[in-house]
Amino acid sequence: MKTILHRAALPACCAALLLLAAPAARADAPQINNRGNDEKKFAERVGEAVVRAARKIPKKIELEKYAWEDYKKDRKQLKITMTWDGAESLFSKTKRQTSTIVVKVDVSDDKKWEVLNVDYEDTGAGKPSAAKIQALIKEMNDKK
Repeated sequence: MKTILHRAALPACCAALLLLAAPAARADAPQINNRGNDEKKFAERVGEAVVRAARKIPKKIELEKYAWEDYKKDRKQLKITMTWDGAESLFSKTKRQTSTIVVKVDVSDDKKWEVLNVDYEDTGAGKPSAAKIQALIKEMNDKK
């Protein structure tokens, strides 16, 4: 009888831990208006946050390259290329994946930039989570 109770309690405890840990993970979303002076570190934080939002279990996430570009009046885009290890599956035999991220930013107000959208593509199998990427945009704009 004890074994049955312990086995039933384990999934409930795991679910509770995941719910408690999820807000803490999202609290580390990079803020567009708190970029700091190190652009490379900021691009790395943005890229990692987007990959983690898009994919369930990426590992060894690394920044390959980044660049800020003007693409319209009062608009910039941060182009980021990240690499990461994903799980092997039937659809993807290689573990190393590449993500291409384009963060579109309104820079019309020098003191308050705003992330407008994030375009995301990668070489991983399956579809990335567009809903989680859109939720990340709000967090990057300091909107809770």
